[in-house]
Amino acid sequence: MRNALLDDRGVDFLLDEVLDAPALLRLPYFAAHGRETFSAYLDLCRRFAREVLFPAYRPMDEAPPREGLAAGRGPEAFYRGKLAAAQYWIRTELPRVAALAALCAEGEDSYGRMRPEWF
Repeated sequence: MRNALLDDRGVDFLLDEVLDAPALLRLPYFAAHGRETFSAYLDLCRRFAREVLFPAYRPMDEAPPREGLAAGRGPEAFYRGKLAAAQYWIRTELPRVAALAALCAEGEDSYGRMRPEWF
């Protein structure tokens, strides 16, 4: 199934060329992995998104929360929760993306040095 929202080649370009995701493979934490592992994982994520998430969320996207509330359709608590979650993400998480990307670009690697047994 083709991605209706994003072109796979565009996503690959962003991951490989813009974000330099393959650089993760040079970190000690990922030393046992190769490009094949990386590709297989991304392919699995894409398949899960297309075959499971997209069909499950499509009905919700076809009736956005504000429209659903105004029309009196669907459970009100669900719509209010969806709106609150979106507002939270936009106000608190999204602004952090640029700062986190800058840290990665500067070589901050604490995330790569962590070991599962530490937790």
